Amino acid sequence: MGYFFNVEELVKNPCVKKVSLRGMTLTTAFRVQLFQAWKAGQNVEAIVQMLEKNGITKELTSDTYALSIESSFKTGAFRSILYRKSG
Repeated sequence: MGYFFNVEELVKNPCVKKVSLRGMTLTTAFRVQLFQAWKAGQNVEAIVQMLEKNGITKELTSDTYALSIESSFKTGAFRSILYRKSG
């Protein structure tokens, strides 16, 4: 089983671009907001608060989802989105 337990609820969320039992893609605009919140606080709690503020709770995903987002921010895997040229 993946991170996501409540696909039906998550698919209704405007911050979610795509969701399945194996994964979820957040909208680019929301990912940028998450990155900015994390960058300001430099901790996973900033990500958890932003997710919950936008209706993506641990009950809908898992306890480790915010940690996986933070990991992508720390490794720089996310930053390429910020610098992509629109085509």
